[in-house]
Amino acid sequence: MQYLEGRRTLKIRGHDFSFLVTEPQGWLIDVESAVQVANFVMYPEGTRWREAKVMAFSRFFRRNGDENLKQFLHSQLAEQVVRCPALKIKSLNLNLKAASHPKIIAKSCTCPGKKREVIALTETSDYFAIFVLSARDHQAVSNALPSFQELLSSFQWLGNSSPSIDSNNSKE
Repeated sequence: MQYLEGRRTLKIRGHDFSFLVTEPQGWLIDVESAVQVANFVMYPEGTRWREAKVMAFSRFFRRNGDENLKQFLHSQLAEQVVRCPALKIKSLNLNLKAASHPKIIAKSCTCPGKKREVIALTETSDYFAIFVLSARDHQAVSNALPSFQELLSSFQWLGNSSPSIDSNNSKE
């Protein structure tokens, strides 16, 4: 476990990959509660991810052959449109702080009367990564956006890892 300015940096491992992210101040990164749907969920301290008004999560998808990031983004957004035909999608510049950060494409997605999300995608040699900030309330997403940007700025891809090692997520 590493600490950065009093916050913890977690090394999160998937089946055959690993990456680092740092918890933004006032947020908790949880790698155990939603393992069936996400690599981690992040929510405000003092809440639980299922009850939080706003939360974030990540999912990694193995790359399909020659598919590039824009093609993957298009397929992900097409799935969202099937679930919400009135989906409004806008490009979003996240102004991330890390100078050596991988390219991230971000979109703001609003389904009238339902969720509001910021979707950020990046790629590695073997995976596409999606980070999602989600809430039912526009203001909750706006208020949480700086913390989401901080999370994305902390993302560091470590590459392939041994699948036999589990995430270390306990506070020291």
